[in-house]
This record gives sequence, C-alpha cells and structure tokens, in this order.
Amino acid sequence: MDDVKIDLMLPRGKTKVLKADEKDYERGILVKLLDNGGYKFAYWYKTPHEIAPAEIIVDGVPIKKDAMVVEMKFHPKSYYKRRDMIDKQEFRNKEKWVMVSN
Repeated sequence: MDDVKIDLMLPRGKTKVLKADEKDYERGILVKLLDNGGYKFAYWYKTPHEIAPAEIIVDGVPIKKDAMVVEMKFHPKSYYKRRDMIDKQEFRNKEKWVMVSN
C-alpha cells in the first residue's frame, strides 16, 4: 500500500459518504468517526440512503455474508506501548546512523 496518503479529514460524529469511481454502478461507503474513537461504516448501493448487505472479511477470515453496519472499535492500549517501543527503536537506529555518517 505504497500509494496511501490522507485524502479526507473525518470529523468526529459526522457521517461521510464515499462514492466509488464507477460509471456502471452507484455505490460506496458511509463512514463515521464515533465519540469513543471507533468507526461505524456501511456499504450503500444506488443511493447513500439505501444501505446494502456486504460480506465482511477480517484478517482473511469471512465473518458474515450479509452484514449491514460494521463498527470497528478503537485499538487497545497495548498497541500504544508496542508502537512507542518501535518508534523509540527507530529513533535510536536513526541517531546511530547520523552519528556514524558524520
């Protein structure tokens, strides 16, 4: 996923409508950043007011074939600790590289 960049800022509590760039179908995703830090999303077809069922696959495992609304919770606190450790290690490695290169 090298082409990933921020395209849209998602305001908390407001549903945003994303539309697929297709000529044959009107379809897309509704997404909302929740007050608890999670996200709620749904697939729409023909009109954003018509939520349609969609198959949900998590980490390669089919979960439900006809889900209507999916909620993704905020990541656990252990993620912060793990991410902070990675960031510190990358910073240490960068410092060593800078010191060696001078």
